[in-house]
Amino acid sequence: MHLEGSCHCKKVRFELESDLIWPFMWCHCSICRKTAGAGFGCGIKCKKDAFRVTAGQDVVKVYRPMRMKRFFCPECGSHLWGHDDEWPDLLFPNAAAIDTALPTPDRVVHVFVGSKSSWFEILHEGESHDEWPTLSMDEYHARFGWTPAP
Repeated sequence: MHLEGSCHCKKVRFELESDLIWPFMWCHCSICRKTAGAGFGCGIKCKKDAFRVTAGQDVVKVYRPMRMKRFFCPECGSHLWGHDDEWPDLLFPNAAAIDTALPTPDRVVHVFVGSKSSWFEILHEGESHDEWPTLSMDEYHARFGWTPAP
């Protein structure tokens, strides 16, 4: 699936190809909540070599509070994508930064629910984990039959 994304002010634009965007991971950790300015952060997944910045590469900034590097626009503050050295071949675009219409997932996975904001009530059903689940994102895709054909 070809996807395009951007920051709010449109200084930074990117595109990617991904067949592995489900399940959506709704992360309730304090870092995702603070950097997203919301009750949770939501990332999708793509291969690093299938991702390309098409505008604004020279202005993109990086914030690394822990393992995950978070790439953002310094003009409008939009969190755009993340990268974790544990998965060197993958990037995790912020679903909210995707401009292309994303399909509605038939399930989501809630992670770091143990640090969820008290004011946010989870109403969307899905697996729930107090911390990071024992399955990797690839294992979730395989478990639900979402691994693309070779």
